[in-house]
Parts: sequence; structure tokens; C-alpha cells
Amino acid sequence: MERVDLMPPPDGDDSAQGASSPGDSAQDDPVSGVLAERADAYAAVPLLNCLLREVAERVEPGVYRLRTSGRLLRVRGRRRPTGPEVHADGAWHRLTHAELVKLTAEELRRRTGLSNSELPAEMIDSRDAVAALLAARARATPPDDPYLRSEQCLLTGHTHHPAPKARGGGPAAGWLPYAPEAYARFPLALLGLREDTVVEEGDTSALDAL
Repeated sequence: MERVDLMPPPDGDDSAQGASSPGDSAQDDPVSGVLAERADAYAAVPLLNCLLREVAERVEPGVYRLRTSGRLLRVRGRRRPTGPEVHADGAWHRLTHAELVKLTAEELRRRTGLSNSELPAEMIDSRDAVAALLAARARATPPDDPYLRSEQCLLTGHTHHPAPKARGGGPAAGWLPYAPEAYARFPLALLGLREDTVVEEGDTSALDAL
């Protein structure tokens, strides 16, 4: 897993650039728009790593041929590829994250002969989870303890998993309070019972310190 820099990347940086989907309402809010772009960029990295490794062959530096369809895909960067573009009608066309997900699903279907509706949904869910984490981190204060910060820095997940942050499609409000990537802190409960159902025997004072 990778540590990521949460500062906005400079222009021309090929490690964290991205493009938000057309019509995204976040474009009306500059802050939300930046977070959406960064979520797209971070989510594209592991997806591209998988796509290039599994179904592509390099034609020249930065340009790959997708084996099953023959389409050309161009990216910037190597270990953390980004800025995906497809060559069509004599020109390069930038892909949004949604278009990249669709392209990946199509290439995998051609390669395997099987359709999988769950995987594209998980890819989109993973991207949305990253967006939720970015927004939560922007509102929160990181801990002073460097060890805790290091444990809470795994924002993007595995670099070669197509949906490393997928949370099953549930609402972010249900898991953000427990997400270490969002600087969450909460007490641990060994066992939760209604008080009127508890029957105690023996000395339980040792549990009071927990």
C-alpha cells in the first residue's frame, strides 16, 4: 500500500492528476471539485496498473495496445500511471474515471468471455470511498502522534487492486466514524448488552479498567 501526499499536486505532476466526470455537481464548488478530481486520479492508479498488467502490451513509452480490442491507451507515469487517453478517430481522447471503468469492464469481458456487473460497481464504489475519505480528512485534525498518523495514511489501498477501497456500496456515514484513514477514534467495546439483560456472578471489578 502507498502513502499519499494530500497536498494538491502541482501542474504537470504525473502522479496525482485526474479529471472529474462531465456534469459533476462538485464543479460548482471549487473545494469539492478539487477533491473529486483527486479522488478520480487516486482511484485511476490501481485500476490502470491492473489493466496494463493483465490485458495490455507496451507499444512505446507511455503507449499500450489493449490485446483483445486492439485499442491504444496512453498514460503518464509508470509506477503510478494516470491521465488515461484512448486513441480514436485519429486523436487522443481523455477518459473520465467512469469511462475508464467501462473500458476496463469491456476489455475483461473480451478477454474472459464473461460479464461481471459487480466489478464495475466495486470500482466506482472504491473511487467514491476515496472521495469520502478525502473530504473527511479535509475537515478533521490529524493526530499529533507520528505513529498514529502513519497507521492512518493508507488512503488509496493496494496499488494493483482494481477496487482497493470498495466498502460494499453502503453509505459513507455508516463507516466513516470507524475509518482510520479519516482520523477516526472510538472506544472499543468487548461486548455490548442491554443493562437489564445482564446477570453477573463473581468479581467483575477487573473489567472496570477496560
